Amino acid sequence: MLECTGQITTSQTGEPICSGEWVSTNFQALLESIFATPPEDQIQAAFMVGFTLPVIAYLTAWAFQTVINFIRR
Repeated sequence: MLECTGQITTSQTGEPICSGEWVSTNFQALLESIFATPPEDQIQAAFMVGFTLPVIAYLTAWAFQTVINFIRR
């Protein structure tokens, strides 16, 4: 099934004319799902993973370095 993204008019022969583009409804659903704003809890979870994971890795590496330097002295 096709859907018009603009305004539909009819030609003299009775054929539909779209002022925008003819888009497949499945393709349009795919585009809507890609560009839809995710729920707030998903945004929060992505931020927590993207921010806290590097901080935890940095602090763990710093702790190991501190212990190794203490043992070497």
